[in-house]
Amino acid sequence: MRFEYRLIIHACISACGTLALAYFFGKLIARRYSAKPVYAALYIFYFCVNLALAMFVGNVWARGIFGIVFPFAAALLFYSGKILRRVFLAEVVLVFNLAAEPLVAVLLGWATGHIFPEVPAGDAMYFIAAGLATAAYMTAIHIVTYRSKPEKPSITSRQYLVLIIMMLMCLLISYIGLWTVLRNEAPVSFANVVLEICVYSMPVFVFFVFERFQENAHLEMRANILRAQLVQNERQFELMDAHQKEIRLLKHDFSGQIMNMRMMAERSANPEIINYLDDYEKSTGNTISQVVTGLSSIDTVIGLKMSQAESFGIAFEVKVPEISDIGISPVHINNILLNALDNAIEACCALPDGMQRHIELALKSESGYFFIRVINTSLPVVIIGGNFPNTTKADKESHGIGLESISESVKECNGIMDVDYNDGRFILAIRLRDSSPQKPGA
Repeated sequence: MRFEYRLIIHACISACGTLALAYFFGKLIARRYSAKPVYAALYIFYFCVNLALAMFVGNVWARGIFGIVFPFAAALLFYSGKILRRVFLAEVVLVFNLAAEPLVAVLLGWATGHIFPEVPAGDAMYFIAAGLATAAYMTAIHIVTYRSKPEKPSITSRQYLVLIIMMLMCLLISYIGLWTVLRNEAPVSFANVVLEICVYSMPVFVFFVFERFQENAHLEMRANILRAQLVQNERQFELMDAHQKEIRLLKHDFSGQIMNMRMMAERSANPEIINYLDDYEKSTGNTISQVVTGLSSIDTVIGLKMSQAESFGIAFEVKVPEISDIGISPVHINNILLNALDNAIEACCALPDGMQRHIELALKSESGYFFIRVINTSLPVVIIGGNFPNTTKADKESHGIGLESISESVKECNGIMDVDYNDGRFILAIRLRDSSPQKPGA
């Protein structure tokens, strides 16, 4: 075959392999350096060396050694993150690349009706095999990167070691299958082809196992964040309870002092002082306590959110009876109220000017259960199966925490929840199990 044809074919094959490797690393590993020319130079170097070895070096071991060393060197020197993660991902592309060769050998042997031994470099069959192997390699890379996301929370070192061993076993089984076919000195059967395709698919399956590990690690991290948030909320609510008790005591003493001053003002027959004391007592009383439920921290949360909503011009309606006799930690109730009311306020603020903005909060304890219902006006949302709709914010990783926090508190209280959207109103209904002793007739 003429030199220029060989050069063009080798260049195309080397370019495809280089692009696949660069895309795989760029999709799954964070770069160590911010300068893009560094990575352009890295993969241009890989392309040139690969092309030179293919064109001028007949020893296939030299090409094999370079193909093995480069992915690991690039992953360790030019990318960041956990070392075992980078080693594993370098091994993934290596296994995909090397496992494609036995698959192509078996396929060509089956298609031509005879054993497919090693062919000399430069032969037409060699270029066909190399091209098909590169295509199989790129196909595997496309499959595993189609829905993958970079830089998810890292899985454990033990899990990485297990995955690395599994990848090496896939490669070993692939070459054992090829060696068995060549050793039999018989035409390749359809069963050999099916087996080699299955072996070729095994690394893809292992990579999906890796992604599942990553997903579980991600969920575990978010669960830890929620637990830490609940612990922090518990401390804050305990402080709020203590402060509210002090405020109630001060309010009681304050009311007594105002009463004494009013009686003295009446004795002196000074109506101006009497009216001033009446107005002052009324205004300070409303400021100190807007909502009375029997639980100080819940009073504070509802009062704060009511004031916040009213500052945005949102009508806030509260239907809250006396709920001091419940067997549910105020931490979980307050966590639900904080996140639910925050979401309701944000939904109302997102409404166009001129549209009604309204929030209704209802709490009730009945028949061994504690009920929470939050209804707010909202833009249309899509709800599937009574679950929370996906957040519409750009930073989904951060803003999904509030919704998950509500779910976590509901789960901790052995409760259930349901969401619905009807006639311009978003409805969140929650039922928590109340472990307090029930009063007769409840």
